[in-house]
Amino acid sequence: MLKIYYECEGSKKTYSGDLGCEDFFVEIDKSSGVYVKLRAVRPIKIIKAEYVFAYDFSEKSKIMVNGYQSWTDTREFDLDDKMPNIGRLTKLFAGRTMTPYGDYNFAEYTGRKGFFHGVSYSYVREGNKFTLIGSLNERTGYTFMYFDVTASTLRFVKDVEGVTIVGEYELFNVRKYMGTSSEVFDKWFAEMKIPAPRVKHAFGYTSWYNYYARISEQLINRDITSFQKHKITPDIFQIDDGYQTAVGDWLSLKSEFSGGMRPITDRLHEMGSKAGLWLAPFGAQKNSRLVKEHPDWLARNAKGEPVFAGLNWGGFYALDIYNPQVREYLKKVFDTVLNEWGFDMVKLDFLYCCCIVPMHGRSRGEVMCDGMDLLREIIGDKLILGCGVPLWPAFGKVDFCRTGADVGLKWVELPAEKKLHRERVSTVNGVNNTVFRRQLDGRAFVNDPDVILIRSYNITMSARKRELIARINKIFGNLIFVSDDVDRYNEDQWRTYNYVIDGEPITVHEAYYLNKHDIYVRYTEKGEEHTLIFDVHQGETMKSK
Repeated sequence: MLKIYYECEGSKKTYSGDLGCEDFFVEIDKSSGVYVKLRAVRPIKIIKAEYVFAYDFSEKSKIMVNGYQSWTDTREFDLDDKMPNIGRLTKLFAGRTMTPYGDYNFAEYTGRKGFFHGVSYSYVREGNKFTLIGSLNERTGYTFMYFDVTASTLRFVKDVEGVTIVGEYELFNVRKYMGTSSEVFDKWFAEMKIPAPRVKHAFGYTSWYNYYARISEQLINRDITSFQKHKITPDIFQIDDGYQTAVGDWLSLKSEFSGGMRPITDRLHEMGSKAGLWLAPFGAQKNSRLVKEHPDWLARNAKGEPVFAGLNWGGFYALDIYNPQVREYLKKVFDTVLNEWGFDMVKLDFLYCCCIVPMHGRSRGEVMCDGMDLLREIIGDKLILGCGVPLWPAFGKVDFCRTGADVGLKWVELPAEKKLHRERVSTVNGVNNTVFRRQLDGRAFVNDPDVILIRSYNITMSARKRELIARINKIFGNLIFVSDDVDRYNEDQWRTYNYVIDGEPITVHEAYYLNKHDIYVRYTEKGEEHTLIFDVHQGETMKSK
């Protein structure tokens, strides 16, 4: 049944039913899911809209709920599991700084066993039978899917905060598909008419996971030289965060890059590699020149305050992507980066920050979709690697997309780290996401499972754990990056590197939890079937053949 909580002509009202009322008409189709369109007789401001179904879970049911954005933990749950949340103390003392990364301010977290929510798509699996529930339209607002095992219900909630409906408005457009994993995801993407990615596989280098922001043109050139020395041509060589004086001031280079970017990209092109550059285009660091000189460019909440987007770089704000001056600035930035500096790919990070709050009469989902449209329009046919982005708006808009959290330089998390937020740096969460978002690869974009860690220096993870990450990334992802100076590899490390980057296609037949900690994977590689069982929490291989 449809329920709508709304305001009309100054009065708050509640509607239940499938026929409509004096304020709006309702068009509903439940033949293959739920389609709901409203036609307002007079302007209505929706506070909350939901549709509730009875759902019969069996003892064998496993529930996969897609996390809010790239970094949000995503996996299958048992019926008696609990949904992760921010820890109580973290929320009490640092809530404002943690909540912008995820959906904590506009999703329901009950803490009850058997209560889960996914965004844009989810599935229920029983053996090899999948029931996929996927939204065909998130432009009108994010579709939240709440599974309540105790109540035996599935409830759709549309995030339409900030929207006033005048005329027609598509509220829900959700489909249900049943079959094997490949069948249901093929049907969903066919209905969405998402074009297949133009790139199938790429390997390369990123500076982040070895040096983080401590980079220079000398260091970058040294690592280019290492690839040349060993006659390796990465598909993409990406310079990550640390080249700019502040996030937001993208055209202001640090003194460590006094020679400029063009000599680096020219050198990469000479050796046959594409040049990539990291940016966070929708954010600006608190102490950036952009914030000081253009405070009117910042997104504002309902109180008129700048929208705080996260703790990184000492704190940063979100930009208002509808401000004409912001759009012109971004056009100038990307024209410089792509045409003057010569980069072929941009990694665009922290994209979620443009839609932390609804704005200008648009829902968060519409804002995010508009943001992705803007980026693709500005960047044209150059390659985009998306990161920190709600996934549905990125479908078909980016060539590559991060599907999990940042990998850490260790595997096992401390108890306090688990209480931070669902988008934290976490090898465990990153691996889970790599496994359970595998169906997006080759359909929505090329999956980026994050970097593989081969080197033995500047890292606390054991060689066996690093080799396990490499194998998992090869099985489930098709953008494979390292952050190492390859000239320092020993014979075993070269063996791992050459195995991972060979580009041989792998077919995954099934992947699921055997128990609360062991993941079972069955796949075919080079015509041979293999089995891998590993403890995701400890990073230990239990069985491999």
